[in-house]
Amino acid sequence: MFTPQQIAALFPNARPQDHAALLEGREVLDAAGLLASGHRLHVFLAQIGHESAGLTRRVESLVYTRAETLTRVWPSRFPTREMAVPFVRNPVALAEKVYGGRRDLGNTEPGDGARFIGRGWLQITGRANYREMGRRIGVDLEAAPDRAAEPAVALAAACAYWTARNINAPCDAGRFLAATKLINSAALHYEDRVTWLRRAQAAVPWPAGGVALAT
Repeated sequence: MFTPQQIAALFPNARPQDHAALLEGREVLDAAGLLASGHRLHVFLAQIGHESAGLTRRVESLVYTRAETLTRVWPSRFPTREMAVPFVRNPVALAEKVYGGRRDLGNTEPGDGARFIGRGWLQITGRANYREMGRRIGVDLEAAPDRAAEPAVALAAACAYWTARNINAPCDAGRFLAATKLINSAALHYEDRVTWLRRAQAAVPWPAGGVALAT
């Protein structure tokens, strides 16, 4: 379990409504099995900490100010700086470029790329994920994608995604990298996720025992 003081220490820059959603969402967390062990809870807190920048961001920012950054983040989409220039400070066009038309995300209609950008504490992305997570939590996120950015919905969707992908299994086995890859297949920014894991372990102590988490 955790206290308001522990959550405030772990996420000091989060808004009160985000703290409240987490503190009042114990039933949702428990239903996802996240209160059954410290290992599960620590990994969950670490992953949402990274994906939401410490519960301060519920909508993906696609405003990039330098073309060079775009070539690093999406090298296959922007193999040259010149190809990236039109998408600098152009988030809608960028969303369509990197997410539009991707059947793996369920984005099959014009405008889906921008409509279904990353939202929530785990940044769910793509029409298919919005449809599935919405169905699981009883909110029509496909029809109203902005709702995924509401604090309570962000928590519910994150827990639904966690359950759908069975992320508790690698947590129980102490495999943090494997858990990360179920959230981001490329394990992008892995070191930052590890940093968040250490913060979660320090902020929310759990009784000793069980498996050690390998990073």
